[in-house]
Amino acid sequence: MIFITGELCKNTAIDFSYLTFFDEETQNVLQKYELAPTTAPSFDDPLKNFKFDSKHHLEHALVIIDQFQTTNVKERRLKKIYSFILDMHLYNNKKFKKNKVKAYSEADYIVKFWGYIFESFFVETNFDTFWGDTLNEVCKKEGLQLKLDFRLGIFSLGSSYDTATGEFAKKATTTKQFGDKLKPIIATKGVINSVVKDCNLSSFEKIAKLKFPVIHVMGFDN
Repeated sequence: MIFITGELCKNTAIDFSYLTFFDEETQNVLQKYELAPTTAPSFDDPLKNFKFDSKHHLEHALVIIDQFQTTNVKERRLKKIYSFILDMHLYNNKKFKKNKVKAYSEADYIVKFWGYIFESFFVETNFDTFWGDTLNEVCKKEGLQLKLDFRLGIFSLGSSYDTATGEFAKKATTTKQFGDKLKPIIATKGVINSVVKDCNLSSFEKIAKLKFPVIHVMGFDN
């Protein structure tokens, strides 16, 4: 049996990008549990073939989107998001001026840009969005102060589970890149433990099918 501790394995959460830092014996054991990268789901987007490289194109696209007759929930969500983004670039583009962007706080990015997009995307779904340094149920029970900027929850089996988490920052820095990523990873590991227990998932194959995205937004960088 191999016990893994230290900076490379905090809270028994292992970052496989650091696999080469482990000794050969440990690498051989861990490689059995390395999963293939998750493929992003694809779907037909009826509004995807627009050009956006001039103001004229933006105006034309906004007219088409405003006139577009939606036929289902997905199209309604996409229409709202496209309209919001195009309208902002056309009629409120002062938001993107460098002197203003430089002064923005983390909350500015959420309120001015990302909040509406996230809320619009998850409207009419079974998911609930939670904003502003909130704790999930697992962290509350364990006394962990891992407050997150964004949580996407769902109510099931008499409990609320986070299905995705997110952190926002005003600027991309090394500290934010790794520090902000660690919080949702540890919080999500607690959720996974809870789901495994509540749903009696006993095999690695079943557990490996669980997907919990971590969203990381830093200013206008990605």
